[in-house]
Amino acid sequence: MKIYVSTIMPNNNMISLMNMVNKYEIPFKVHFSLHSPFDNLRKDLIPSGNTTVEKALKYLKEYRIMFRNNKNIVNKYIKLHKTDDTTEIHYTLIKDVNDSSKELKELCELLNIYIKYQ
Repeated sequence: MKIYVSTIMPNNNMISLMNMVNKYEIPFKVHFSLHSPFDNLRKDLIPSGNTTVEKALKYLKEYRIMFRNNKNIVNKYIKLHKTDDTTEIHYTLIKDVNDSSKELKELCELLNIYIKYQ
């Protein structure tokens, strides 16, 4: 059984999730629906997504660090997921909305920074 949490806005609730995961050693994988690297466009696409992209990525990074520091969770996680990668970023390409070279360039730059700090 694989366990996932899907979110459009990692925010302060991630701290509660991290505490619960750490306390109960639950091997959750977090899926983050990004869909735009730009806060204003992302807000148009996901009106309830009120956390900035930068803050959301910061929460995801903190989750990964917390997770990897608890070897018991990592061992449980690897048995279920066959990898220690605890987060995924999802990006749906929407023609003429978020698929321009400007968006894709910014997305690559953001993800490059995110990947470097793991």
